[in-house]
Amino acid sequence: MNQVKKVVLMKLLWYIDALSYKNRGYSITVLVYTHMPYGALPIGHKEIIELSSLKSNLFINDKEYEEYRIEFNEEYKLKKLESKEKEIIDILIPSVGEYPINGKKFSLRRHNEKDLFVFPESTSNFAYADFSNIQFPLTLRTRRDGDIITPFGMRGTMKLKKYLNSKGVPRHNRDDILLLCKENEVLWVLGVGISDKIGVKGVPTHVIEFI
Repeated sequence: MNQVKKVVLMKLLWYIDALSYKNRGYSITVLVYTHMPYGALPIGHKEIIELSSLKSNLFINDKEYEEYRIEFNEEYKLKKLESKEKEIIDILIPSVGEYPINGKKFSLRRHNEKDLFVFPESTSNFAYADFSNIQFPLTLRTRRDGDIITPFGMRGTMKLKKYLNSKGVPRHNRDDILLLCKENEVLWVLGVGISDKIGVKGVPTHVIEFI
């Protein structure tokens, strides 16, 4: 993302550290967080915004509230991240937005209920989804051992490998397919099919697309 709101940046820091702690027993940023009415915030978050390496701009939004927007600073050199850290940071999907990946973009946006919609083919790079029962953050990644999916129209889960076999996906292509996941449960296999967990039975809540 080239620009991000302060509140989204703070959520990203929290999610990244929470995932890192869950997976490895320690955080990436070493920040200490405190509980606030609108979510977790790093202690000293105001000082973070004032760091010389951070490019921040103050705006007045439509509701006449002050709003910081943080820009990506290409001049700042990050420390060398471990591969596991890069996995956590690069693929985190905390909320609606556009996320660059492999020279393209993954887009997650809310569906306008007034808009007419026609369901695309399961092989499309575009899908309607119902995230009513899904908690964020999600991850966008390739397959891993232990991945499962609940195929659309089914109740039980199956191993992702078996699902890809049933869809006739060539073995040599499987490691490159992007997956939208909640931990080890796959919600959308790009260009292959969608999980029953987010498959639309009525009106979609969101639109997902790989552009």
